[in-house]
This record gives sequence, structure tokens and C-alpha cells, in this order.
Amino acid sequence: MKSTPRGLSSAPESGKWRANKWLALGVVTLGIFIYTLDSGMVGIGFPALIEAFDSDASTVVWVMNAFFATSVALLLTAAWFSDVFGRKRLFIAGLVLFLLALSGISFSPNIGVLLMFRVLQAAGGSLILANGNAIATQSFTAAERGKAMGIIGASIGLGLGLGPWLGGTLLDALDWRALFWTRIPLGVVGIALAAVVLAPDRGLGKRVQMDYLGPVALCAALVTALLAINLSGRLGADHPIVWGLAAGLPFLIALVISVERRAPRPVLDLALFSNRVFSVSQASQILHYIPSGMMTFLGAFFLLDGLELSATSAGLVLTMFPLVRVVGSPASGIISDRLGTRWPTTLGMAVMGIGFLSLYWVGPGTSMWLVAAALALAGIGAAVWEAPNTADIMGSVNPDRLSAASASLAVGRQIALSSGFALGGAVYALREAYYAERVASDQAIASAFNEAMLLAAVILFAGTAVTYMRGRV
Repeated sequence: MKSTPRGLSSAPESGKWRANKWLALGVVTLGIFIYTLDSGMVGIGFPALIEAFDSDASTVVWVMNAFFATSVALLLTAAWFSDVFGRKRLFIAGLVLFLLALSGISFSPNIGVLLMFRVLQAAGGSLILANGNAIATQSFTAAERGKAMGIIGASIGLGLGLGPWLGGTLLDALDWRALFWTRIPLGVVGIALAAVVLAPDRGLGKRVQMDYLGPVALCAALVTALLAINLSGRLGADHPIVWGLAAGLPFLIALVISVERRAPRPVLDLALFSNRVFSVSQASQILHYIPSGMMTFLGAFFLLDGLELSATSAGLVLTMFPLVRVVGSPASGIISDRLGTRWPTTLGMAVMGIGFLSLYWVGPGTSMWLVAAALALAGIGAAVWEAPNTADIMGSVNPDRLSAASASLAVGRQIALSSGFALGGAVYALREAYYAERVASDQAIASAFNEAMLLAAVILFAGTAVTYMRGRV
């Protein structure tokens, strides 16, 4: 069966549209900001959800797991539809679905209904993420691409940094429902602006055969990988369920490759990885976000149990890592537009590694401000790396595959973060149990955290070498 699609042109179509490129970037950053707030705001609300629904942690954790699994599974499929049928209309559709889900969650009578709306919210989020970087890339020239990606990076840092604080404030002032419905007004503004300022979609000028098997096979492979990673952290790598998922994954990957090689226009375009800049930048992203996931998962344990800080103080320290990106990412984007991307990405990865390595020497007596300084240094490195690496990925593909490249960023990031959660949790649990028999509990926690951060630094230094291999760009 064939359909006549509607796609989006690769360049601005009029002088009026050129003048509104900053408004278009504003719409994109607003949508991504609304999405990025989610993990921090929802994560801090877990205890309130357990109490509200008389549930338990093993059930409520699926409020997050269902969201991420669905989002990752649908991202590349959402990108395919966006590249074929139009990025503007599907970006707006994503915002609409996201807001409808937030409304439904706010009125959910039980945890089952809430999870159903979280899946719908994730579907909307996948459309937002699949189109955000693509719309920004087509709105700006190559000479300004780094600057645009830097501003998007700043919005991600702002969302990650403010999420826990905003969530805690709303919980203290209102209740758990406020974690969801308070984002609806921002989304309504985003929909209105997107309808007015984004470039109109126009036809690709050719008929496109639908790829029916690709999304099914890809969804099965991604969900299997994500579940294996997440469950290995909670059940242990030797659990039969984890082994079963891991054993089935190679067959699903082989199925995806087989199906996508035969598709006239595949959901997962394997040809993209033949581009050296694209493939090296994607590898760099994986090696960047695995340590980030380790820090995100373990930081609270060290600060709360190792340093015995209050929740407010621990939150303030952890905020240093993502919030540095608010200033650093746009600056890095501007620099990379002038000097190229190879050295900023390489330097940024190395500086982040140094920041994480410095956490190897912290302990129970360490000042919280020294820990904050180490995280700020790592955040500076992350900010310097992010914008040019994103610009390389988005600039290395053909205009009609921009949404696919945009989705690949989010898919790679989420799988790497999940891998970091599992790896960090496994290392921490193993080493904390070892030290618990030999030293005081706070020192055992600190020592386990130290060794996990040493491993994170090693991964980042390996990532520095890989990042340099992208060549002169």
C-alpha cells in the first residue's frame, strides 16, 4: 500500500519565515523544556504517589519506566512519520497529545489509569523530541547551527536542573496532581506559537511506501534492550528474566537489520552510520551519557547517606551539574560555529572526565561545596561537548532525514542513561557490600561511590579518544 505524504522543506521558504527563525527556535526549546522537566518533577513525587494510591515502590516506579520505554520505542518511528508527513504538524500533534495526557493524569482515579495516560504522554513526547532538533536545524544555516543547538542544550539543562526543585515546591504547596497540570499552560502557549511561526509543511513530491514491519521490529528490540538494562539494575545481571531478554536481543537486532535493509524508506536508516561524522558523534554521545547516568543515579546516595546532607542541600549540589549547561551550551555553540567541532567536543569530554575523576577523592569529611565544584567542572565539560556534537549529528544527514537524526539523539541518550543507571547501581551495590564489612557505613558508601566515579571517568577518557576520531569538522 502506498500513500502520498506531506513533508517539510529543508530550507526557509520566504523572507517572513527567515525573520522568525528565533521564534521557531523558541517554540522548539519550550517544547523540549516542558518534556525535560518531567523526570525531575515526577521522580520527586514518587513517595506522594505511593501514599495517594496506597501502592508500593515496585509499582510506582513504572510511572517512570513506562514513560521512558514507550518514548524510546516510538522515537524513530515518530521521526519517520515526521520526515514523510511533515515536522510542523507532528510537532504540534506531539504537544497536543502531551497536554491531553497531563490532563488525564491529573484526574486519574487509580495507578492503572495513570500509567495508561503516561504511555500517551510518552507518545506525545516522542513526537516533540523527534522534531525539535530537526526544526531548529532546517531553520538555521550551517554557520549558525552550533549556536542553535547550544540554546536547545541550555533548555535541557534548565529543565533537568529545575525539575526536582519545582516538583518539591509544588508538592509542598499543593499535591501530586500539580506535578502534571501546572505544565499545561506552557504547552498551550507552545501550540499557539508553533501554529503561527513554524514553517509550513509541504509535499516531498513523490510517493512513499509505508514501512510496516520496521516499527514493530524496532519497537520490540528497543523495549527488550531497555527492559534488560533496567531490570539488571534491580534484579541483578544473573536473574533468569534478564538472561532471557539478553538472549533474545541479538535475534531481534538481526530481524531489524534484515527488515530495514529491504524497506524502500526504512524507519531506521542504516546508511546513516556509513557517515563517519554521524557514527563517531553517536558513539561519543553513548560514552558521554553512560557516566551521566551513573552520576544521576548515585549522587543522591552519596550526598544523603555519605555526607548526611539534607534533601534541600543535596538537591542544590546535584543541580550544579545540569544548570551549568544553561550558560555553557550556547557559548560552546557559538565557539564551534567559528572554530569547528572537533576540538570543542574533544576538550569538553576530557574536562567532564576530569570533573568526575575528582570525585574519586571525596569522602565523609568533604565539604559539599567541593563536591559542587567538581560537578560544576563536569557540567562545564558537558556543556562544551554537547552543542557541537549535536550539530555534527544533525549536519551530517540529508535534509529529508533530519527528524530521524533528531530521534537518534534522544534514543541514544536514553539508552545510554539507562545503561549508566544499571552499571552505576551494580558497581555501587557490589563495592558497598564489600566495604560495609571493613569500615564505617558512611565511609563504605563514599568508597563505593568513589570507585563508580573512577569507572565513569575512565569511560569519559575513552570517549575523548573516540570523539577526536571524527576528523576535521
